Amino acid sequence: MNRIETTHIENELTIFAYLQIIDTNQFELIKPTAVPKRINEKDTYAVMDFPSKFLAVDYNKQLYYDLDAATFNRATWINDTLYIINANTIYEFRGSKNCVIHKIFSSMAGKGCISKIFTLNSTV
Repeated sequence: MNRIETTHIENELTIFAYLQIIDTNQFELIKPTAVPKRINEKDTYAVMDFPSKFLAVDYNKQLYYDLDAATFNRATWINDTLYIINANTIYEFRGSKNCVIHKIFSSMAGKGCISKIFTLNSTV
């Protein structure tokens, strides 16, 4: 149970905080980036549409969670490479419904990310 206690003696204020830590895991953040793939000679391309902006991945425990920009922006910044993020739901790689996790870490076929199709109207 979380609680805070304070004591005040003359010009000195002491604060004691007792905070419950449920679990800690260290995840690596990855940002999937789609590279357009040409699908015909008429300048038509397909590019994957990812379900979330970031993925937090624990390779050793084979766990991950989706991380959107708003959740990332609410993270507690420790230093350039370390953040504390409140993850509500953590998933296992095995049987993953996330197409990025499936494509990277699974050898089974069948699940793919949704692709957007577009045509270039002018050359660069």
